[in-house]
Amino acid sequence: MRIRIFWLYIGILIFISLLFFVILSAPWRYVTIFSLLLLIASTIWYELPGAEKLAAKIERLRMREIDELMKRMKVKNIEIYIMDLEVVNTFQVGAKGKYIFFTKRILSILDKNEILGVLAHELAHIKLRHVMKKIFLFDVTIGAGVNGVILLPLLHLSANTELNLKVIILWGTILFYLVLRRLMWQYFEYEADCLAIKFVRKEFLISALMKINSQYSSASKKMQSFIKKRIRKIEEC
Repeated sequence: MRIRIFWLYIGILIFISLLFFVILSAPWRYVTIFSLLLLIASTIWYELPGAEKLAAKIERLRMREIDELMKRMKVKNIEIYIMDLEVVNTFQVGAKGKYIFFTKRILSILDKNEILGVLAHELAHIKLRHVMKKIFLFDVTIGAGVNGVILLPLLHLSANTELNLKVIILWGTILFYLVLRRLMWQYFEYEADCLAIKFVRKEFLISALMKINSQYSSASKKMQSFIKKRIRKIEEC
């Protein structure tokens, strides 16, 4: 039922965008349509309707300590699953963070306490609404940049000037978003770490990060360096 409502909502947004395309004149019709398409993309990112089907096909991670941790962190309706992948990773999907996935590889290298440390980090992302903030960043930066380009004809500039401004605005928007996204991602990792160690011993998370770091090859020096920074930040929290 929930999936049907989701796709009904998407269908309504598409219908509204087509309606505005007929009613409005350029460039406002294009601003409206792009904004609605951005809303559709953000909604799909927020809901991730395919996550439920994926979760239904794989094994759940069950530990008594997990339920106790979620109660302490006051998060509800979170389901943790095991993905049959030989990569060291764990992640949440969707802005609501209903699903958290651990790969079999990461579970094979961590002990029970370290798993709880990593899980506390993922739950901290959910409590701090980090995915929602990422969606907001995407909507604001990309939306402002593209809509700015669409509205440029209203300034009645020369063809060459308008073209140059379009290129500058589009590339500037993309670069600004990529830089800001990376800085935000790093800050969110530090913030989630500091919140996580309020609910589990920091030694659990530090030990997990050290084991994860040892799995990266020498070619992943940036990631190794970032994990070392995270460990230092945890000590300072």
